[in-house]
Amino acid sequence: MPILVITGNPPYSGESKNKGDWISMKMKDYFMVDGEKLKEKNPKWLQDDYVKFIRFAQDKMDRCERGIVAIITNHSFLDNPTFRGMRQSLMNSFHQLYFLDLHGNSKKKEKSPDGSTDENVFDIEQGVAISILVKNPDPDGSGQALPRRIAHAELWGSRTSKYHRLAEDSLDSVTWQELKPNSPFYFFVPVNELVREEYEQGQKLTDIFSLNTVGIVTAKDKLTIHFTEKELWETVTRFSKMHAEEARRHFDLGDDSRDWTVKSALEDVQKNLQLEKVKPIHYRPFDTRFTLYTGNSRGFYSSPQRNVMQHLLPGTNVALITAKSNKSPNMNHFFVSKYMTETKCGESTTQSYTFPLYRYTSPGVREENLSPAFRARLDSRYGKTYPPETVLGYCYAVLYSPAYRRKYAEFLKSDFPRIPFPAEAAEFEKLAALGWELARVHLQEKGAEPPLLRSPGNRQLGDFIGEGEDTVEYVRFDPYPHDRTNPFPEHFTMEELGIVRINKDKFFDLVPKAAWEFQIGGYQVLQKFLKDRKGRRLIELDEIEQYEQIVRIIHFSLQRMGELNRLTEAWI
Repeated sequence: MPILVITGNPPYSGESKNKGDWISMKMKDYFMVDGEKLKEKNPKWLQDDYVKFIRFAQDKMDRCERGIVAIITNHSFLDNPTFRGMRQSLMNSFHQLYFLDLHGNSKKKEKSPDGSTDENVFDIEQGVAISILVKNPDPDGSGQALPRRIAHAELWGSRTSKYHRLAEDSLDSVTWQELKPNSPFYFFVPVNELVREEYEQGQKLTDIFSLNTVGIVTAKDKLTIHFTEKELWETVTRFSKMHAEEARRHFDLGDDSRDWTVKSALEDVQKNLQLEKVKPIHYRPFDTRFTLYTGNSRGFYSSPQRNVMQHLLPGTNVALITAKSNKSPNMNHFFVSKYMTETKCGESTTQSYTFPLYRYTSPGVREENLSPAFRARLDSRYGKTYPPETVLGYCYAVLYSPAYRRKYAEFLKSDFPRIPFPAEAAEFEKLAALGWELARVHLQEKGAEPPLLRSPGNRQLGDFIGEGEDTVEYVRFDPYPHDRTNPFPEHFTMEELGIVRINKDKFFDLVPKAAWEFQIGGYQVLQKFLKDRKGRRLIELDEIEQYEQIVRIIHFSLQRMGELNRLTEAWI
């Protein structure tokens, strides 16, 4: 019998140039799930070339009696929520679907379950998977289709070990885990259904807060965002006096895109070159910079998200920051800001979202951004009305609980977090108080500084030491010198401390190794802050004291997370 086989390694390209009418029409199937359109604000990854090649192969199989698609591709479609329509569509076309996840995703910093290094089978950062999709409506001539089967397996470890397994194993020898994908996500990875049911009883962040958006998309960060107000103003003033092509060359702006052109950016700046429009913007965790905020789409920015960011302009608000998909349970994907936020502020691999606590209905007049339905449920549950800060504090406490993130890790990768609420008001209030204190410390509010550890010689964590220039030449964490005395033996061993060097003469002293490794949204905070300032003098930016403070804040955060873990692990 004729059997069609489509096999290969189709290209991966998020910026696909395959935009013909035929494939564009076929791709519409992947934008539907359960008979409704996907409600995704940014479904661009469905336009990746490898996804289009899968859709092409699926179309070929839909037109023939029997066949096999056997391909190796990016593995994101297995569990990313954006691909749920694609997964449901594939289930409708094929009788049996096998997925062998080869992992190796350095963007997600994947590690083997035993903690060892996990390597990619190719020289790429993106993890990959083998998919074998079988269509056979009548395998033995009985008129009965091949039994429905959807199965998953995975390989972790070194590239060599994966090559060996792939060479030795066959479809029959692999230990497959049977899947039963269901609505709304139709995951092609194993899911604990009992834990999922429990998790889904929690309140989704988008149901708690009425208004949210992704952060500001600038299209040209180096032009639009600067370390100081002075640098920003000098840049936009110079930019405003140039012709479009001159500005393109001078600022190395590259080609125009659909949502940003040099001409439109110039026109926007020329109309809005006013000092009062220079505003702080949270660019990365603990890294606030400055921008000229015009609020106009496809102008100085690609997408200024004015509908939400306008509520953060007065500077008397606070917002929760999180991504829609939180990649790793070992990372903290949650942060807070009192300023506008750039879209990668809270997540290095995707866009992060901003949830303001208040909405301004007119200058100086604000109302809570909690949804009426959630407010009614909360008040009814505990028999009293809590202020919005208490609600945000409670959410922050839960999100920073390692117990919460461990238990619900597989679901946090798929959608906005859901927040469970305890039965007793006293438990809610205690967690809310601890979470709000942590949020205020992260906001670096005056009066909310973390408690200091002081040694007999008045030494503190993160003290800046040395003679000479304050220029960041390199960033390196070194073990604590063994010829020096540990000033905090009751808190750290020598092995748990280190120093962060910025050049041969200057360093930040007494930095806990756990603080150095601490991550928010995929950013190693203490490393990222200094690497972004390489070649600059910290003294000029007044950032020595700020870095010292961040070291102490992260140490406090780690302590607080341990406390939150103890309070939540018994009931979460």
